[in-house]
Amino acid sequence: MAAFSGGGFGGGGFHGSGGGGHYGHYGYYGGDDEYGNHVVGAMVYMTIGGIVFSVMLFSFVAGLIYEGVIPGLNFINLAIFVASVVMHIVALIQSGRTADIRNIEYVDLNKFAGKIWNGNGYRPRNAKGDKRTWASVNDKRYSISFFDREFGAENAKKVLETKLRTPKILWVKPSLWLKLSIGCFIVNFFFYEAVIPVFENMIMTDIAFAFIDEFVFYLMSVLSLLFAVAAVVIFIAKDNVLHECALRIVEDNVAFEERYKTESAISSMLSEKWYHNSCPNCGAPASKVLKNCLSCGSSLEVLSFETGAPGAVHRLSLADEKGKEAKKEKTK
Repeated sequence: MAAFSGGGFGGGGFHGSGGGGHYGHYGYYGGDDEYGNHVVGAMVYMTIGGIVFSVMLFSFVAGLIYEGVIPGLNFINLAIFVASVVMHIVALIQSGRTADIRNIEYVDLNKFAGKIWNGNGYRPRNAKGDKRTWASVNDKRYSISFFDREFGAENAKKVLETKLRTPKILWVKPSLWLKLSIGCFIVNFFFYEAVIPVFENMIMTDIAFAFIDEFVFYLMSVLSLLFAVAAVVIFIAKDNVLHECALRIVEDNVAFEERYKTESAISSMLSEKWYHNSCPNCGAPASKVLKNCLSCGSSLEVLSFETGAPGAVHRLSLADEKGKEAKKEKTK
């Protein structure tokens, strides 16, 4: 067994005297540029030192793995663990886009401010919705805003409803899968030595024992990789669910705006008052553009709906009112 002596690593000392500059016989001697050069030099040395240290550490670990000093670890399952870490990093970075969903059940939705999205943050031309809440038609990009004055609370409520009616595994934090992978990595150091003696005492063929030996040795690394794959796949599935939710939210918001415009148009066409089709005082018929009876001058405005047959009253359109007012102005 070869012995490895790592020795010591001395980074040396760094002394920076930037100063603030001073005035001499020939003008101002500034220390800022000199201080900046020292800082840049220190950063360069630190970077080079970090690279050298990383290479030395990797060489040291690689030597231990090659010699079989580290239990339960070889280059194959080490590569599997590294691949797992990379996938976990991707899942954790992407999880920041939907982090606001975590507290959506525990806050006042009317005061809840936040946003979830998928994409580069820019609304595609073919997307449905407005600038804050939209969903792409051709891909899975979306944006759901919770700080919108008009639809923010409703958007949050619909996302919460989607969260509650879909499988809970979709909303598990990616950090949980990372913790499971870390647990597999730690257990891996003693798992093989603890489990394989059980099978060594069993009667089996050499082929069967070789299979079990490989299976036990790589089990923890494979489980770590599966947890990493689960983190990525589940996050992709969650994005698909949220994209469908965004499409529904956009459709509901557009329908609400259309309904509001229609109701506003109808209300603007009609006045708030109702008028009799015949004079309640003298019984003379009245056209639908009159407010007062032409025969007796009584008001045709309906004061009570307790009496009167259906169809005996009507509303005066604002267009007719404006027309009459315009005629009065002309006559004046």
